[in-house]
Amino acid sequence: GWDRSSLRVLELEPGGVHTLDTGGSEWIVLPLAGACTVRTAGETFELLGRESVFGGVSDFAYVPRDSHAQIASGAGGRFALAGAKCER
Repeated sequence: GWDRSSLRVLELEPGGVHTLDTGGSEWIVLPLAGACTVRTAGETFELLGRESVFGGVSDFAYVPRDSHAQIASGAGGRFALAGAKCER
């Protein structure tokens, strides 16, 4: 149920940056419209994204629990952040 999962929609202006502290949840960053860079756990993921949700399947990035992530978009865009509480 929704007490164990969540969905956020992140809108970034061109050049925008968002930070995400995952706590006890794991997350997926899924581009809905636009491209972004996800930095977490010493790794950098360049997501090509898509023009819109009708533009085909998009790439995505996984962000583990107890992590800090930075999501940045040079051109701006809309991104789904889907999370689920998890246990070790």
